[in-house]
This record gives sequence, structure tokens and C-alpha cells, in this order.
Amino acid sequence: MLDLNPCDGEKLFTTLAPEQAALIEGGSILQLIEIKCIAVGEDTINQPSLFVDGMEVWSKEVAPGEETKINQVINFFGSAKIELYNQNCCDKSDFIDSFTIPGAASAKKEKPLIGSESKKCYLTYVVFE
Repeated sequence: MLDLNPCDGEKLFTTLAPEQAALIEGGSILQLIEIKCIAVGEDTINQPSLFVDGMEVWSKEVAPGEETKINQVINFFGSAKIELYNQNCCDKSDFIDSFTIPGAASAKKEKPLIGSESKKCYLTYVVFE
């Protein structure tokens, strides 16, 4: 008789770390780690929102100067454009700044996002290829 279960209890799937998954998929993985917004005067960022390639990936009310964990993982190919807004209710109405991360980058970085002298955030992230 033909055996249709050739695995005999072997494990078929495994959990991959982000860097392993990126290698298999052929793209890159962006891991957003934390954000810290600095208050300068009355013009503060109280609800930063992060968009990657036009899609909102994170938004949270924060206290000025507080480091806030993000812990978001995003797959991308080529490069990823990161935009920072100060969220006001239901839209991305207060643009702060944007920058592009190339897929070739693969080191932990801290990137200041500056829309003006009074609006500053530091974003910690890492890219896995």
C-alpha cells in the first residue's frame, strides 16, 4: 500500500527570524524599534504617526521626551519611504518630515526627523536583507 504521509511526524514548518525571512523572500525587512519626540516650546508632537510607503504602520499618543516602543516589522523591496506626521484626529494633517531607507542598509540607526527647529523626533530602526 502507498504511504501518503511521508513525513512521519517530522516538523513541516518553522519560525523564522526577520533576517531569515528577508533572505527567503528576496526583499528587505524594516524593523521600527522606538521613537522619541523632543518638545521645544509649545509646538510639540503629541501623537506621532509613521507611514511607510504611504501606509500608516504606527500611531500613538506620547509624552514629550519619552522613548516609546514601536516594534513593527514591514517587508519592502528596493527602498522604503518613511514619513512622520503629528496625527490630529483622523488624518495625517501635520507633516513633520520624511526620508528614504535603501534596502542595502543593514545596521541599527538613529535618524533625526526634523520638520522645523521646534519639532524633532528620533527613530530607531534596523533593516534586514
